[in-house]
Amino acid sequence: MARVQSTSSDSSSRAISNIRACTVDLWPPTLEMAAPYLVQLDPGYRDTHRLIQQAWGNSWGVLIRSETSLKKLRRHLREFLVVRDTKGTRMAFRYYDPRVLRVYLPTCVTAELRTVFGPIDCFWMESESPEYMLDFRVHNGALDQQTVRL
Repeated sequence: MARVQSTSSDSSSRAISNIRACTVDLWPPTLEMAAPYLVQLDPGYRDTHRLIQQAWGNSWGVLIRSETSLKKLRRHLREFLVVRDTKGTRMAFRYYDPRVLRVYLPTCVTAELRTVFGPIDCFWMESESPEYMLDFRVHNGALDQQTVRL
């Protein structure tokens, strides 16, 4: 999972300027290896492009566009790591996996979209075919999904 921020004028900025584990104290140590990380990327840095090229098509995560702070975004996303099924059983929700999120978002009603998106402007992720990117946004309370050929 990555947060894309507008290009910085500071030429010394790094592709990965902030990394925050999203699961600290939520998952047992055996699951921490597969834990999602929130990474702030600078789109103007060539290593950002290299990272996305390596990740794309391998279900490494989703990209997020948000104007909120990394701290607030992390707090928001942590709310979805552990969910309960209809019987109350706790389960890990892998929303950061594009194979999960691209199927889940279209099933959401308006209130769920408001909850999931919160401070997030859009989610970008690979489609089933890595030649396409999916762009998910909320517009007038409804999900707007665009497919973009890369």
